[in-house]
Amino acid sequence: VAAVWVSEGEVRCETPDVPAGRVEVQVSNNGVDFGPGSAWFEFVSVARVAGLTPAVGSVAGGSVVRVAGASFENSTGLGCRFGSTLVAGRFVSASEVECVSPGRGTAGSVSVEVTTNGADFTEDAAQFRYVPAASVSHVTPSSAPARGGTLVTVHGSGVSDVVGLGCEFRAASSPAGSAAVMAPAVWLSASRVSCVAPAWVGPLGPASDGTPASWEVRISSNGGAESSSTFGSLAVTADEGVESLVPARGPAGGGSVVSVRGSGFAFGGALQCRFGLAAVAAVWVSEGEVRCETPDVPAGRVEVQVSNNGVDFGPGSAWFEFVSVARVAGLTPAVGSVAGGSVVRVAGASFENSTGLGCRFGSTLVAGRFVSASEVECVSPGRGTAGSVSVEVTTNGADFTEDAAQFRYVPAASVSHVTPSSAPARGGTLVTVHGSGVSDVVGLGCEFRAASSPAGSAAVMAPAVWLSASRVSCVAPAWVGPLGPASDGTPASWEVRISSNGGAESSSTFGSLAVTADEGVESLVPARGPAGGGSVVSVRGSGFAFGGALQCRFGLAAVAAVWVS
Repeated sequence: VAAVWVSEGEVRCETPDVPAGRVEVQVSNNGVDFGPGSAWFEFVSVARVAGLTPAVGSVAGGSVVRVAGASFENSTGLGCRFGSTLVAGRFVSASEVECVSPGRGTAGSVSVEVTTNGADFTEDAAQFRYVPAASVSHVTPSSAPARGGTLVTVHGSGVSDVVGLGCEFRAASSPAGSAAVMAPAVWLSASRVSCVAPAWVGPLGPASDGTPASWEVRISSNGGAESSSTFGSLAVTADEGVESLVPARGPAGGGSVVSVRGSGFAFGGALQCRFGLAAVAAVWVSEGEVRCETPDVPAGRVEVQVSNNGVDFGPGSAWFEFVSVARVAGLTPAVGSVAGGSVVRVAGASFENSTGLGCRFGSTLVAGRFVSASEVECVSPGRGTAGSVSVEVTTNGADFTEDAAQFRYVPAASVSHVTPSSAPARGGTLVTVHGSGVSDVVGLGCEFRAASSPAGSAAVMAPAVWLSASRVSCVAPAWVGPLGPASDGTPASWEVRISSNGGAESSSTFGSLAVTADEGVESLVPARGPAGGGSVVSVRGSGFAFGGALQCRFGLAAVAAVWVS
């Protein structure tokens, strides 16, 4: 081949197309005679570049790039050229060379070629992309459960949308240079990527140096070959397990404060409970308890889970039942003694036969007895002073109706005596019952109970008219039964008590009302006398009873009578 003279001691020649192998090289000044002096040149197979790993690196340089190809030679001239910058190469095999990318002032792509002799380069134009150095400021959410699977957003700057974009998760307590976990990332913007946190391996307690369990999260633009120098912390928490709820049922429409008990609950502003699909904020009490207010959810049974980070809800769960909202329509009786003890029938709707069933009188909660979905019975508690209180019903011991049905507490009435002190068996006598502590209430009445009747036997109730705090009037009922003394010698009489609530309870004290036979007049002797009066008349008949109130009435004029028999 033709040569180019450089000096008496140097010429330059371009090698011809010769198969691979070792050949002798000589020079001729006349194109005919080739000098006796010679050297040897080796024709080698043509090197080729097939690809780069990674194919992306920081403009700061320093990426260890594995160049895959063919016919690479372990020679002193082995190197890679990034654009126009040549760097030394490290021979790995005939199909792989390693080179460290040089720095570059601006982002962009360059061709990477290989040389085995420092002079001749491949011509395959494998592309290496320079990108800005990414930085990380923080991660959201700020915590993730140890089980992994949390979709996190990594915030920062200088993030490029490249193949191989990923998140590097490295345990904060791990030694420098220890293995990290790589997760593919989705580019969202130059300042955000998203990726899925891996499962934590190892104990969750603080490390020996006091470092709590957490990930250092970095961004890598080339599959983990290099990562950002800055990182965001992602705290690792125990998996949230729910074991029980108190209460475990409440009204549809929400508003119940529920104590959620379990394990793995972490204090933080993102703590939440989820009722079915509805999430609400939670208040941290301890690692084993949080409190949540139920959301507005229709009646039905839903699963309850807890999340420490507002994103991932733990695998452990319990069930909460939303029930129709209970209502109170009325109370019977609606009045009772300050001493308590009134059996109050609460009428309403949507009552539940549950262990938490109860009635609240003012601020005092008492147990309830389920009668039906529309009726509950509760015994009124005692109260220090007279007055009205609201009565509400709960089916879970925590949530109450809001219907403000009024129950009136009144002083305990007492009875001293009754006037008149006797009444005929036929009934109809208007009597006045005297005593104290009598309240003017709806349901005021007189209880008439036969003095000889067994305890607990039925009494006769008569409506009463309130006259004052010490007097009521009512009409005595007819006596039923014989008028003679009972077997124990008790004469026929009524025990008269005052009730402030229609007979639900009555005063402990009573006044006696003797029952006499009906007075029958058969004849008079004499049967006539002077106008102006003064005649002593013997009135004969039956049923006349000895007593200071014995009278005769002539027309409309009543006079005292003397009992003979």
